[in-house]
Amino acid sequence: MWRSVILVHLLLCGGCLYGGELQSSRQRGNVLVFQLADGHGELEWVSPSSFRFSRIWGPPKRRRAPIKGEKVDVSRKDLGAHLEFSTSYFKLEIEKSSLRITAKNSGERLMADLSEVRKVGGAVILERTADPSEKYYGLGLRAAPNVDLRGQKIKAGKPFLISSRGYAEYYTSPGTYTFDLASSNPDRRRVTIEGGDSLEYFFYYGPSPKEILEEHLAVAGGIGNFDSADFGILESSRLPKGAIALPAPKEGSWASLRESAGYLAHASMSAFLLAAFDFSPYQSGPEDLFSRAAQLGSVMPILYASSRAGLREAEKSQVYKRMAEMRRRLTPLFLTYAQEAQERGFPIVRPLVMQFPKDDEALRRTDEFMIGDELLVAPAFSPEAREEVYLPQGIWTDLRTNELYRGRQTVRIRPSADEPPMFGRNGTILPLAPLSSAEPMTLSYFPKLAAEFFVFEEDAGDYSIFHAGPALDVMRLESESLKDRTYEWIVHHWGPCRKVAVVEGPEYTQVNSRNELRPGAWFHDRVKNNLHIRTRVAAKQDQIINIWPL
Repeated sequence: MWRSVILVHLLLCGGCLYGGELQSSRQRGNVLVFQLADGHGELEWVSPSSFRFSRIWGPPKRRRAPIKGEKVDVSRKDLGAHLEFSTSYFKLEIEKSSLRITAKNSGERLMADLSEVRKVGGAVILERTADPSEKYYGLGLRAAPNVDLRGQKIKAGKPFLISSRGYAEYYTSPGTYTFDLASSNPDRRRVTIEGGDSLEYFFYYGPSPKEILEEHLAVAGGIGNFDSADFGILESSRLPKGAIALPAPKEGSWASLRESAGYLAHASMSAFLLAAFDFSPYQSGPEDLFSRAAQLGSVMPILYASSRAGLREAEKSQVYKRMAEMRRRLTPLFLTYAQEAQERGFPIVRPLVMQFPKDDEALRRTDEFMIGDELLVAPAFSPEAREEVYLPQGIWTDLRTNELYRGRQTVRIRPSADEPPMFGRNGTILPLAPLSSAEPMTLSYFPKLAAEFFVFEEDAGDYSIFHAGPALDVMRLESESLKDRTYEWIVHHWGPCRKVAVVEGPEYTQVNSRNELRPGAWFHDRVKNNLHIRTRVAAKQDQIINIWPL
């Protein structure tokens, strides 16, 4: 859910802003402007969990218009040397003499300025605390397998930084940025803006990475509109608006393929919502390398070929065919999460640390990622098929073998040369598109936790909604379909049942094999212990199917 976006007046008295004596302060709508001897500053609340701060030296310049928002009450206390402002998310303390800022949550410090922001020669410098356990993510594309940037000195073209303490900073003032993330001093970090004559940043409190990205969307804006064709296999000239192409080598190698995983993880943590992978460099390499690259490409949000001739040649191969089929099946997932990227600012591909921020092992696993909330993918980046996968918290089902695994451990899996390991999480519904009009859309449900999924229907501009979960002594499957469509529910790890029936409708017929399935029939797969139910749902019909266990 979106949080309300607000602005609030702040009235500061006395003090100075980095050597510039405070001469006056005045309110401009919901923004406090304070005039200094050597420039001016502004402090603006954007929402209860985010604010904007700016400091400009020299003559007045055209000031930013207020972001937007409705006024909301923020409590304020005068603590003598400080002013304290409290929202439902955190407290902000401002030192009157210097405008140094400290943000706290539940009495614990989130972030604090160590000194006044200052301009030294042709650079603006900001120094802040670095908590001993604090980790940092983001700051643009890089191939490093370690998502945590702490202890590094980084030149950043994308000055968006997420902290493991539950906040983020987004810098918008012009200049060349260098972030020293506690490399020279373990208890402090520094931001240097070369060629800058001002400082402007946004502070967001989440506390989760996804909540931070939702706040960021309100400031930075989202991506363009999409249709299913964008999730096919594209030529480079067809990349959709908002897609960020991951760096690609001239000639593919195993090393460059592994680097793609690092680029992808850092891109997502830097608020790049739509990553694009170029598989052309791998087409002329060894067959096993092209096969592994195609497996990664099959699950990337945007897949393209920078070489048109190579694309035409690749279309003849079985590797290409498998990649295209996988992408076709994943289209409902891609479309739905592209819409969520527009509406909420979440990337389609999510590193494990984004989805499971409190899992230390997830932090180290950049070679695995989630597509949305439902599907964990663990591609292989070597000639050998993958045999081990780390599974975070939850209960997971291997989509290829239907084997069940408990999370928070590294598990051994049966290797496959043809497809990347993929796992569905307990309490989710995974929709997969058919490869032909004669097939149904499948809805894989991993019980027993209740689940729901909203499938975005591009031609209707709205969602078909699916729910599943236990209800008293039955299992209930509910479909609110915007389209007249045949579905096949697959209830995983569900034993034989005695009856399947539509509420206020007919009882379904049991058949002996999946090949015999038709709308109004069900089949129990004894080998995999899955229940398959084929049904036809009319457009805008709300259909509920109940399952009675034995």
